[in-house]
Formats: sequence, structure tokens, C-alpha cells
Amino acid sequence: MGNLVNLVELYMDNNNFIGPIPSTLGNLTKLIVLHLFNNHLSGFIPQEIGKLKSLQDLSFGNDSLIGSILTSFGDLSSVTLLHLWNNQLSGSIPKELGNLKFLNDLELSENQLSGPIPASLGNLSKLEILFLRPNQLSDPIPHEFGNLTNLLVLEMVREIPKEYGKLTSLEWMILANNQLSGWIPQELRSLTKLSKLDLSTNKFSGPLPGILENYRNLFYLNLSNNMFNQQIPLQIGKLFQLTEMDLSSNILIGEIPLEITNLKSLEKLNLSHNKLSGLIPKSFEGMYGLAYVDISYRVFKGLQPCKVLSTLHKHTLERRTLVLVIMLSLGGALLLLGAFIRLLFMFNSRKTKSQVEEGDTQPPKEDLLSISIFNGRAMYNDIVQATNDFDAAYCIGKGGYGTVYKAKLPSTNIVAVKKLHPLSERADRKDFLNEVRTLTEIKH
Repeated sequence: MGNLVNLVELYMDNNNFIGPIPSTLGNLTKLIVLHLFNNHLSGFIPQEIGKLKSLQDLSFGNDSLIGSILTSFGDLSSVTLLHLWNNQLSGSIPKELGNLKFLNDLELSENQLSGPIPASLGNLSKLEILFLRPNQLSDPIPHEFGNLTNLLVLEMVREIPKEYGKLTSLEWMILANNQLSGWIPQELRSLTKLSKLDLSTNKFSGPLPGILENYRNLFYLNLSNNMFNQQIPLQIGKLFQLTEMDLSSNILIGEIPLEITNLKSLEKLNLSHNKLSGLIPKSFEGMYGLAYVDISYRVFKGLQPCKVLSTLHKHTLERRTLVLVIMLSLGGALLLLGAFIRLLFMFNSRKTKSQVEEGDTQPPKEDLLSISIFNGRAMYNDIVQATNDFDAAYCIGKGGYGTVYKAKLPSTNIVAVKKLHPLSERADRKDFLNEVRTLTEIKH
């Protein structure tokens, strides 16, 4: 291959190549693109690669390369993309990389790099994507990083310097799985273009940062597995673009603010493993896009730990029905509380379409299940059969008051069945009635 001296682009990614990278590639001085990622290449990066002065794209990601990053990479003056992620590279990041003035995508994550982060990386004024996590890099992040004003995606380590407030073009900030602690710098309120913020699995403490209300373009927010305490701020209801929010495994207290129900685009919500109290806002029923909710392992009054599931979808999707069934185990006997069954209906786009084609311009009416005609024993038998007598294989959640099972009934309805523990063992009468009342008020 080293004889192909006029070769301009070489794509050999996503194969099963093994062994070292041949040093003869250094003869291909006209190469602009060299992609060898997603293979099983091993050994050291050949020194000869540093001679490819015309290279613009260089990707050796997701291989098994060892050794250090070549200092001669700093001579690749035309390179715009440098990917060495997910290898076994060690040693320090060479300061010579700061010479790559056209570099806009640098990904060195998932290696074994150590030592300080070179301040010279702050010279990469065209850099838009920077991934350095996780490695074993030491020392604080250089203040020179505040000069990276074109940065759009940042995946970093260590503390958050206030200079990050200058990164006003930043759209993604991913600082998960580090040892970050303390409070979020107020200077980050200027990052108004953020669309994805992931600070999960760190040691942040204090209240949830009030600066979140500035991030009106945010569609993904993950602050889970930290030590945030106090209440969920009301301002969180201003993040109208959010589709996914995870605040689980913190020490949040108080009630779920009603303002969360302003997040009409929200599809996934996780508030589990906190110390929240009170009832779930009934106005959750208006959040038609919500497809998954987890509020387990907290101290809500009237609703003990269970995973809350939803088959709700947006109006444009096929109509589905969610049936919430509460099963009571008392004195060894299972009693079906049919009076607390609630049917939730969505528009059936296919049915509506057929009605329009047939000239039926009337909107479909909601069918309500009358308690007076409800056959609890028949449904109980269907549930027992659908769950194979409440076999563990159908379990989708467990809590202090009961176990939740998934069952597909003969009517094709998918139901979540909560089989409660004996009342005498786990709860008093008041708490149990609160359990029933709250379950009948939620839509998920």
C-alpha cells in the first residue's frame, strides 16, 4: 500500500483488521483523509504518520493502540479532525497539538492519558468539539480554555472554571463521571445556546443551579447521581424545549413543582431516589408527550415506591389505552379493587383517518368503563393468566408497598398491575387509602 503515492483518501474503517499500522503509510504524502477507526489495530502509532503534512482528517478511534501521542502530530498543520478515542494510549497530551490552528474536532477520550492538560490547547481558536474524558489527567483545567469561543461540544474533566462562561457558542457540555464537586459557577449563565447538559455522577452539592432558567434551548438535562439538595426550583418550568430530564439519585426535598407540567415537550422524566414528598401533580395528565416517568424510592405521601410507566404517546401516534389496575393482598386473599380502575384514551389516527374517508366528520367519543358493569373476577383471572400467576418474569418494578407487573390482556390492552403487600405488614389504613387515591389520579 505504501506504493500508492498519489492516493488522496483512504477509508479502511469498520473492518476487522488486526496487527500494527504499517509504517509505509508514511509514504502517502498526498493523503488528505486517513480513516482506520473501528478495527482491531494494535501496537504503536508509526512515527512516519507525522510526515503526512497534507492530512485534514485523521481517525484511529476505537482500536487497541498503545504508546503515546506523537509530538510530530503538531506538524500536521492542515489537520481539522484528530480522533484517537477509545485506545490504550498513555503518557501526556503533547503541547505541540496547540499548533494545529485549523483543528476543529479533537477527541482523545477513553484512553489512559495522564499529566496536566496543556495550556497550549487554548490556542485552538477554531476548535468546536473537544473530548478528553475519561482519562487520568491531573491539575486544573487551564484558564486559557476560555479562549475557545467557537466550542460547541465539550466533554471534560476536573473542576469547572468560571472562564467557561466565555464559551458562549457552546451547545453541548458533558462533564459526567468525574469527581467534580462544589457549586456550579454563576458565570455559566451566559451559555444560552446550550442544548445538552450532562453533569451526572459527580459530587455537586447545594441547590439545583438557578442559572438553568437561562438555558431555553436545552433539550437534554441530566443532573443525576450528585448531592443536589433543597427543592426543585420553579424556574425549571421555563425549559420549554426539554425532552428528557433526569434529576434522580440526589437529595431533593419538597413537592414536585406544578411548573414542571409546563414542559409540554417532555418525554422522559426521572425523579427517583430523592426525598420528595407530597402528591404527584394531577396536571401531569396534560403532558401528552410524556412516555416514561420514574418517581420510585422517595417519600411521597400516598404513593409508595413503584415505577410509574406510561403508554401515552403524542396525538399523531396510534391510539393506545392504559389501564391502571390496583391489586390488594389482604389476609392472604387477593381482592381486585375494580372501583379504582381508570381508562385513559388517546386519539387513534388510523381510525380518525378511516372515519374521514367514510364521511364521518364527528370527532371520536371517549369510551368510559362503567363500574356497574365491570367484572372484577373475570379481569382478575385474565391478569393471573397474563402474568403466569404473578411470575417474577413479568415484574417491572418493586417498592415498599407492592410489586408492579406488566400484563397483556385478551383485549390487547397493556396494563400495569400493582399487587400490594398485606396491609398489616407495611402500612396503616390511612397510608393505604392515600396509595389508592393517588394511583387513581395519575395518568401514567
